[in-house]
Parts: sequence; structure tokens; C-alpha cells
Amino acid sequence: MKRFFYKDNDGVVYEYDDEAARKKYGKPDLVRMTDAEVKDHLASPSLTDADIHRARLIAYADPITGSDRFKIEADAERLSGNEEAAKAAEKKWLARRAEIAAELPWPEGE
Repeated sequence: MKRFFYKDNDGVVYEYDDEAARKKYGKPDLVRMTDAEVKDHLASPSLTDADIHRARLIAYADPITGSDRFKIEADAERLSGNEEAAKAAEKKWLARRAEIAAELPWPEGE
């Protein structure tokens, strides 16, 4: 469904299903936004270093898709005396951490 975006004199953005809804519910001073303005408005905000760090920590800890589970497995295998299995789990841990880092890269210029 196509949405229609308008802004007022203060730059506040309003979204409507159609022109009839804008006329019924909108303020009289609303101006229809250009395609470029709508694109900028809908663009995802840039993530900060803190956002990415937090997202990576959450991704590492995910019990199904995270990397931490492999580190825990490696530690448990090592404590059980199974060094070969510990090394195999550590390889999985490092590989998954690298995948997460690629999925959640630092902002350009970092």
C-alpha cells in the first residue's frame, strides 16, 4: 500500500493512507514531502559504536545461533580432559565470532 508523507512548518512528519485521510485528519498547513525527503525520513539511522557493541554481545550470547555456546563447550571438554574436542569447539567459536563481526561491522572510518 502506498503511503503519503507530509510535514508541517516545524518539520514534523505525518503519514496518511490517502489524500482523503490527510484532509480529514491533517493540519491545514501540511506540505507533501518529495520522494527524496521520504527516502531520507525512512532511512535507518546510523548505528553508534555502542549500538554495535551491544548488538554483538547479544549475538554472541544467543543460545541457538551465538558463539558463546561453543566457548562453553570448549571449556567443558577441556575440563573433562578431551583436548581434541575442546580445540574443535574453539574453532567453531572463533568462526562464529568472525561471522557475527561481519554481520555487524563497525561504522566506516572506524
